[in-house]
Amino acid sequence: ALRTICLAMKDTAEAVEDVTEAEKDLIMIGLVGIEDPVRAEVPDAIQDCARAGIVVRMVTGDNMTTAAAIAKKCGIIPQNASAEQVRRAVIDGKAFREAVTDENGKLNQAAFDLIWPDLRVMGRSTPLD
Repeated sequence: ALRTICLAMKDTAEAVEDVTEAEKDLIMIGLVGIEDPVRAEVPDAIQDCARAGIVVRMVTGDNMTTAAAIAKKCGIIPQNASAEQVRRAVIDGKAFREAVTDENGKLNQAAFDLIWPDLRVMGRSTPLD
C-alpha cells in the first residue's frame, strides 16, 4: 500500500499568491510511491491482544485500500481473509456514520449492532465518525 505523490512545477517570473492560479498549468516532473512501514513490534502486539481476548480496531484517514493493506500487515485482518471478509471488516468513515445514525444524527443501535461485530478498520475517517 503505497502513498502516491505527484511532483509538479510551474515556471513563473514572479510569485503567484492565488492558490487556485498557482495550481493551473503545472508540469509533472515525477511520481513517487512511498510506504510508511508498520513498526516491527506492532504485529506481535496485535497477536498479544488477540490472545488476551481484545479485538483491535483501526481508525485512520487513509483510503480504504491502504487501510486494508496496513491492517493485513499488522494482523488486524488475517492475511488469508477472503474478499467478502475484508468487505465486512473495512468501512469508510462517512458510510459508517450514515449507516448508524438517523436523519437527526442520533445513533441507530440496531444498525450499529449489525456492523460492529465484523468491523476492524474504519478508513477515510474524520472527527465526525
